[in-house]
Order: sequence, then structure tokens, then C-alpha cells
Amino acid sequence: MNLKRSKNILITISLISLIGFGGYSYIYKSHKKIEFKNADFEGKTNDFFKITKKDSNVWLDKTIVLEGIITKIDKKGIVLDNSIYCQFNNLKNIELSKNSLIKIKGNMIGFDDLLEEIKLNQCIILK
Repeated sequence: MNLKRSKNILITISLISLIGFGGYSYIYKSHKKIEFKNADFEGKTNDFFKITKKDSNVWLDKTIVLEGIITKIDKKGIVLDNSIYCQFNNLKNIELSKNSLIKIKGNMIGFDDLLEEIKLNQCIILK
């Protein structure tokens, strides 16, 4: 009887551990890198701004490829055509200049109503 109870306890603990590990792995799975994601939109910054201004929620957490002119550069990112802020993970070794044409890929995180600016993060330069 004591052996049977020990087996049941061991099986129960094993099942709980297995279910817990499976749940943890599912919830905290690693994110796909932006380099490997397919673009949900590809085009010019002005076209994307017009589409997004109508309903920005459709584009949240979508991968976007945009081509535009750099109008502002700061420590963490750039602004394209005065309307789209692109935040990079690492901007230290990248040579950028104002008024140059650039093509980027990033993940849309929101639309700032106050500044009327679209926000992208995890951006990488394509060209």
C-alpha cells in the first residue's frame, strides 16, 4: 500500500512538472527575428502613412518594409519623411545621413496621435 501511494505521488509530480514546463515553453517562446519575417506591407512611407492614419490598429505588430527619405537622426533611430519613427536595436556602427533615400524593415508598435507619427521598432536597413 505504501509503495502504491509513493508511485501515485511520483506520477502526479511528474505530470504537474511536465504540464508546467510545456505551459512555460508555450507562453515564453522566443520571438522570430525581423530578418526572417515576411512583410505585411511594402511600399513608400507616404502611402503607408495615409493607410495607417485611417485605422492604425490593423497594422499593430505587423512587419513593414518602407522606403523613404531620412529627415531626422537621433541616438536610437531615424525619422522618415517627417512621419515615421524607426527605432533600431543598434545604431552605433551604421552610417546614415539626412536627405538620403533608405529602405528599412521593422515592426509597427503604434501611432502617436499627438505627433502624428508612426512608430516602428526592431528596424533593420535593407538598402
